[in-house]
Amino acid sequence: MPLLIEFPVREQLGDMEKREFVNPLSLVNLPPEVGPEVLDVPDGSVDELLVRLADRGTDHDWAATSLVWLHEQGKLDGPQSQRLASLLWEGMGASGVPTVPGFYSFACMRLPRPPGIDPEPRVKEHLRSEIGAKMGSSGLADVLDELRQSAGEVSWSAADAFELLAQFRAWWDEHKPRLHWDLPMPFGSPAELTRRTIWRMVSALAAVLAKGTVVEDRGSKDALRDFISDLTVHGIPALRLELALTKGGDGRKQLIDRIAAGMSDSVHDNVVDALLAARFLATAATDEESRRDFEQVSTKLAEGVEWRHRPALVDRLRVAAGLVREHRWFVAPVTEASLLRGLACIQGEGSERVSGNDGDGVILTRASAASLAFELFRHYQKLGVKEPETVRRWQEICSDPNEFAEVRNAWATVSA
Repeated sequence: MPLLIEFPVREQLGDMEKREFVNPLSLVNLPPEVGPEVLDVPDGSVDELLVRLADRGTDHDWAATSLVWLHEQGKLDGPQSQRLASLLWEGMGASGVPTVPGFYSFACMRLPRPPGIDPEPRVKEHLRSEIGAKMGSSGLADVLDELRQSAGEVSWSAADAFELLAQFRAWWDEHKPRLHWDLPMPFGSPAELTRRTIWRMVSALAAVLAKGTVVEDRGSKDALRDFISDLTVHGIPALRLELALTKGGDGRKQLIDRIAAGMSDSVHDNVVDALLAARFLATAATDEESRRDFEQVSTKLAEGVEWRHRPALVDRLRVAAGLVREHRWFVAPVTEASLLRGLACIQGEGSERVSGNDGDGVILTRASAASLAFELFRHYQKLGVKEPETVRRWQEICSDPNEFAEVRNAWATVSA
């Protein structure tokens, strides 16, 4: 940790270089159970960073990233946190939010702030403004990703969601003719760029709607249904949006059947759409009945890991890891057995064993499998039971200096 905190700041970097030479702390994600006492911070380093932040020199952004990261790990005392709040919010005016490299704008909701400031309305207005300003530009993708991530912390209302729907629908109606412009170009054809953008819009809107919003208003329901129908006609899967149209009954069960079936599809985007819908569905499964309904989805998801179903194996492994981390009930006996068999097979798979439409590659597959094994390891630790041999073997793999760095980094061990 001392080396990362005192990492030298590169000066006079161009815009492209700044994207490569980032503060290494912004790349460090620690498991929630890692306490601040494990992290060794050199004496005086926090106060020095606060001075650099106040000076607003060339290393201002670097210092801001380090301080926010250290604050989130509990390494700032009371006066230091208040000083950080004063410096971050200085000059923000009546509606601005501080932006810190390596963190989304809604991170300010977790940070200290001066009295009288409510950050959530500011974050909402900031994101609305950014979406409007970046609509039609290359920066839109980053804003849509931020909007999707914000749904975990920002309380978006149904009215907010349908305001976004109107914006996205207008963009879609203008750009969908470009789906026919499938010309080879260095950075993607107009058709491919349009598909990528609408995919991000659907994901962001689905995340906002997934906060328990079930559309009851007939006009809003018709608008959403019409949007989904038009996307489907043009080959853009949107199961994750349909969840907002059904609350229960036969309609919900039919949708769950389609999500489960999507796990075995041969088209990459259809599989990923079903996987993302499964995550939203699991979050909404708060009672025994809804969890029983989810069983067919979890079974299909885990079977895909066992059979190493391609395409979208990496996405499947990542979603499985997230479900293990967020929902202990997901690790039922049948699901657990399939996950472990799949992980055991991936242990021995190299490039010579992989064929077909493996667009993700061996390194990403092994790294994602290692992340799933790590989440299972944490699951068994919380239960107080011994982990299976397959999980122990993955721990050994991630300790092997000859293994890919991406794979080793997936096992989040921390030493003082």
